[in-house]
Amino acid sequence: MTDVAIASSLPGAGSAQRRLAIYQKQLKEREFDRLPIKLVLFGEQNAAKQFQMPVVEGEWLKPKSPKSNDTIFVVNHPEFALSLHPLPRAFAKAGYHTMCTGLRFPGRLEDLCLEEVLIDVGAFVRHCKNELKFKRVILVGICGGGAVASFYQAEAENPTITETPAGDPINMKEKKLIPADGLVLATPHIGRAQMFTEQLDAAVTDEVNPLNNRSPQLDAFHPQFALKPPFPKPFQNQYAQAQVARNHRITKWAKQQLATWKEQPEVSSTANLHFYVHGVRAGLFEVDATLQPNKRELKEVSFIRKMNMAVEELACSVKTWLSLYSLETTNGNGPKNIRRVKCPVVIVEHTADDRVPPNHPHAYFDNIQHNKKKLLQRPTTHYDFATLHEQLVPALDALGLAVWSSMVHHHYLNRAPLFFIGRPNC
Repeated sequence: MTDVAIASSLPGAGSAQRRLAIYQKQLKEREFDRLPIKLVLFGEQNAAKQFQMPVVEGEWLKPKSPKSNDTIFVVNHPEFALSLHPLPRAFAKAGYHTMCTGLRFPGRLEDLCLEEVLIDVGAFVRHCKNELKFKRVILVGICGGGAVASFYQAEAENPTITETPAGDPINMKEKKLIPADGLVLATPHIGRAQMFTEQLDAAVTDEVNPLNNRSPQLDAFHPQFALKPPFPKPFQNQYAQAQVARNHRITKWAKQQLATWKEQPEVSSTANLHFYVHGVRAGLFEVDATLQPNKRELKEVSFIRKMNMAVEELACSVKTWLSLYSLETTNGNGPKNIRRVKCPVVIVEHTADDRVPPNHPHAYFDNIQHNKKKLLQRPTTHYDFATLHEQLVPALDALGLAVWSSMVHHHYLNRAPLFFIGRPNC
């Protein structure tokens, strides 16, 4: 889209020339530029062997007045496009090079394989190191990206994975993932499986008919339910146990589908069944202040009931369930993986977070097996990252990861192409 076309679309009266002048002035006043990045993963295919040479697209937020040209923050989240997320924009506006990663299946979480996500993230880390010539890469995981970042770093430092939970081969030792120089886990949850399970509607007893086949003893958000928040501890425990049991039931069914496919060799390597999970927004955390207490604002029971029954659902596939959502089979347990990580780690907890319970970031911190770690506690809500860099940069400096000390300017920073197509393994 040309500057003239963009300017013509700006609201307000005035000639096209005047609007163009306003647009060009806005460009000059912008604190950073957005450079699209496209990486072709030569030699790769997805685990189910359905696609050859997947492509991942991201965006380099390049500050006009950088505080350092040695360090770049590589930001990941397994679900959302990050270029408009407040955290990378805040970093770039503050003068720090920031790379927003993308995945081979953007916007299609139902096809996501967590083990493949490591390869996608690794392509951006390699690109920043080998092509853009940054000396230091700080891998940032936002929310669900925290479990991805810890899994990535654990496998980059000491690869152990040889297949996905569905049995598709994927040898991480052969991928030669480049370790990041440090990790920043911002409001991280333990992993998609744990976080998703804590949101499951425990009253559902039948996945085919979840609205009607329900346990009245666990229907906590029904208007006529006898108990009201705050719920007694025995009920909290009973509800949590039923959530875990529901997760295991779906896993058992998914494994049965895999077993059926293996009896049909002609389809077993590519077979995958898509399905829906209903009742996925019924966590007690959002309505009960006594459950993992912090300074969050509580939601109304009626609001959660509406979201759970009529709005939110999970589109998934059998292989994605086993890789990402199953408590039994996922490799994406963040605190478990962080135990294998040797690089410096900063954990960021928001003490008014209404999405991620406080025991999640603390589980990461408590499982780090070295002293090169820092827990930052910020009195704010889940999505407020506007001033995070003001605390984060000194914390990284204290761990030996100064992101502002060197201003060596390398040639790629002034002539980076709009699109780069590279080989992540070259």
